[in-house]
Amino acid sequence: MKEIENEYRKYHDKGIDIKALVVINPGNPTGNLLDKNNILDCLNFCKNNNLIIVADEVYQDNIYEENKKFHSIRSVANENNIKIPILSMHSTSKG
Repeated sequence: MKEIENEYRKYHDKGIDIKALVVINPGNPTGNLLDKNNILDCLNFCKNNNLIIVADEVYQDNIYEENKKFHSIRSVANENNIKIPILSMHSTSKG
């Protein structure tokens, strides 16, 4: 989150009007997953900075480690009563 915050500040301070944060979860091609705490950090960052979150979750069915679980950004937002605009993407062709 520190790196995201630094990049946001760098461009925001230059007068660039940032509108959204794009989060790709699970990552492609590695399959890395964000845990609920990581997602919550992203949601709170967007809420605090009045940003839309774009959730690219098209690889959510491609989890290769049994002990890992996919959590959608929308479900974490709902569980924590965070009310921000979320654009969520999924695709049947990627599963």
